[in-house]
Amino acid sequence: MHQQNDMLEALREALAVSPENALLRKHFAEMLAAHGRTEEASRHYTLLLEENPKAFDLRLGLAKAYWAEGQYEKCLPLVNAFMDEVGAPPEALILYARVQVHFKEYDAALHAYNQAVSEDSAMADKALLEQMHAAMQPSAPATNGVASVATVNNLHEQLFGYLERPQVTFANVGGLETLKETIRNRIVYPFQNPELYRTYGREAGGGLLLYGPPGVGKTFLARATAGEINAAFISVGVNDVLDMWVGNSEKRLHNFFTYARKHAPCILFFDEIDALAASREKTKNATMNTIVNQFLAEFDGVKHSNDGVLVIGATNALWKVDGI
Repeated sequence: MHQQNDMLEALREALAVSPENALLRKHFAEMLAAHGRTEEASRHYTLLLEENPKAFDLRLGLAKAYWAEGQYEKCLPLVNAFMDEVGAPPEALILYARVQVHFKEYDAALHAYNQAVSEDSAMADKALLEQMHAAMQPSAPATNGVASVATVNNLHEQLFGYLERPQVTFANVGGLETLKETIRNRIVYPFQNPELYRTYGREAGGGLLLYGPPGVGKTFLARATAGEINAAFISVGVNDVLDMWVGNSEKRLHNFFTYARKHAPCILFFDEIDALAASREKTKNATMNTIVNQFLAEFDGVKHSNDGVLVIGATNALWKVDGI
């Protein structure tokens, strides 16, 4: 213990001499957190983020410090932002799962947990998994620290790990006032006043396409939209749909729409929608055209009413989307 204190004091003195040394401050913050001094560590992470607000390792370090301190409200927006980023590491996904469990968002927690363990089996946490299962469906089996979700026959049990109840709203989204007002007029108000809108021949639901480069917050805005109307939120990635066997991709798409209809009001969010609804005029792949046809049939509600279901797509390649 004495040696640890001496090392921390040496780092503190070095930082006093070179306060602009970001690498030194980061190392000091990591050492403080490792020795349980998370409150002081969080202050240094905050200073570092003022200079480099997009640094993932700094945001993860601050989130871990807040979690260790019990500052769960401060930790929540940080871990929620992790889910908007491509390639978030398993460690971040597990922290997200822990925070969501604290806020009783078990569906979102299990989805992130499964993703983390599928990428790194060492992330398996039996106690965390049992806590989620006890809250969601006590009789669900758990094997080797991995949730057996996709192997059961019931549609709800197949997809319950995808369902979220976001706590963020437009109040958590900085700027974008014009876009938020557009979403309010097209989505929020129809959901909040369905009878009024039906009088004028409109139903709550429909579609919205968000366009922009990676990292601008498209997924976060979609989650905030769900939070704004207290709707369920299902996030679907390309890998959640595409399958090597003919017909399986179409079946998966149908299942996601069916699940969303069962949980209306619900926002069904498709990331990288250009990969699922690519222009049929620009592709000669018959299989992909069949998937696009299935997607459009589900979206148009040919056989089933989509009242209360909103489809939000996100893309950074607008010109690849069918019909654009």
